[in-house]
This record gives sequence, C-alpha cells and structure tokens, in this order.
Amino acid sequence: MSLLALPRRQKPRSETDGPEDVPRPEPEFPWERPLDKVKSACEYLGIPYPVALDNDFATWNKYRTRYWPTLHLIHRRDIIRYTRIGEGGYAEMEAVLRQLLDEQ
Repeated sequence: MSLLALPRRQKPRSETDGPEDVPRPEPEFPWERPLDKVKSACEYLGIPYPVALDNDFATWNKYRTRYWPTLHLIHRRDIIRYTRIGEGGYAEMEAVLRQLLDEQ
C-alpha cells in the first residue's frame, strides 16, 4: 500500500509537465493476474492513473529487476534514470523526478 502513495502524490504535480506514472505490477500469486480483479482493485482503492499489468514479467525482465519492490524512473527513450530497491525513499525519488523535469 505504501507504494501506491508515491504516484498518487506526484501525479497532480507532474501531469502537465510531461512524465506519466504507470505502475506495472508483476503478480506474485495466480489470483492477482486476472484483468477484471486488477480493475476492481484499482476502482476500490481509488487509483485514478493508468496501471499496466505485467503478467509475463516482460518489464521485470527487460530492466533486469531482481528485487521487490523496485521502482524505476525511465526516460521516454527507455533509459533508466533512477532506481530504488525497497520501500521508502519517496522524498529522494521526488527530488530526482523534479530534477528530471527541470531538464526538459
């Protein structure tokens, strides 16, 4: 649940500046995979932003993710600009995000 707070908090500030937060959950258990359950959970939790489901772990593997949770800030040219392994560090991630917005 704490990971949900980061995109919710940042989305209103960055919405007009270009980047988009798109969480990509990789389901740990089989019952987390059905799209209808993910949609229901997003509605129940009031998640207003897009969520891309990665049932095949394609994104996980592409960026060689090995630990959960891992948060990446990825440039639109597919360049990883920041990686955070583990929960917390939200102020640091927000500072990096602001720095990247200033570079635009």
